[in-house]
Amino acid sequence: MTKKILYMSGHSRSAFKWGMVGEVAKRLLENSNNEVYYLDCDRQLNGFCGLNRSVHLGYCNICSKKCLEVLKAADFPKQNILKMKKYKIAKFPNFETIHDAINYEYEGYNLGVGPVSCIMTISRDYDFNIKKWNKTIKKFFETECQILKNIEYYDNIFHFDEIHLFNGRMASMYPYSEYAIKNNIPFLAYEEASKVDRYSVFKNIS
Repeated sequence: MTKKILYMSGHSRSAFKWGMVGEVAKRLLENSNNEVYYLDCDRQLNGFCGLNRSVHLGYCNICSKKCLEVLKAADFPKQNILKMKKYKIAKFPNFETIHDAINYEYEGYNLGVGPVSCIMTISRDYDFNIKKWNKTIKKFFETECQILKNIEYYDNIFHFDEIHLFNGRMASMYPYSEYAIKNNIPFLAYEEASKVDRYSVFKNIS
């Protein structure tokens, strides 16, 4: 029986992280019962993915190109690389506290963990000044909503049986687990935690 899998990596220019992305893709493709699809951001997030800390579009160009090179090396079917579409997203409120941001919901999805986690990673401050970072945090919320809209769009076409993602707490990944949980789709999260020789896999835990 065919299993349709939506696969998305946490982008990075780090060689070992790309190696992990290729390794997982190749392993998924080795199972003839798997029909694997990859959602390529296609530089539609304007640099606000969480891993692009400088929010520099040059990083996006390098990352997107490297992504396709790694997938090609893993013999990933070109026709199964889905391109991200751009949606018009409603404006977000100014947040008064970190707690308000964490608990913010969009169309029934609690997406607050991703943006807050990104700001904590960038600022290296777990009690950052929310007013100082309001503009940036809203950009990360927009990223999550763009991704969520795309997952919904493609899921309505392909009806995914599983979702596989990396670095589940970041804004570019968190919508995948939230969508999976709300729609009862099993998911696997791959976490490398800056280790160059191994990674952990968590089932149904973002």
